[in-house]
Amino acid sequence: MQVFDEPLHGVEHRYCLRHLYNNYKKKFGEGILIRNLMMATAKATYYQGWEENMEELKKINQEVTEWLLAIPRKCWCKYAFSAYSRCDVLMNNLSESFIAPYC
Repeated sequence: MQVFDEPLHGVEHRYCLRHLYNNYKKKFGEGILIRNLMMATAKATYYQGWEENMEELKKINQEVTEWLLAIPRKCWCKYAFSAYSRCDVLMNNLSESFIAPYC
């Protein structure tokens, strides 16, 4: 995100997969098959697995594939995460679970 680029230069930033899917739903509508393929694509731990899932997604909906490819892979694909942070969490549910009871 450009907002964070200047003050947090050099800090790795990732997107929450759940929020990414919610943005997808707003743009394209809901779909269980696409959600499952999107989750499988993000969870792939090696490039070939990611590529296979993206091909399946492309067969179903080309627009979704193009939308996902416009998002930097290092921010949402497990295979592209750096090992620097030693964390491969795709969703921020853990931090939100601490916040939710106090809202």
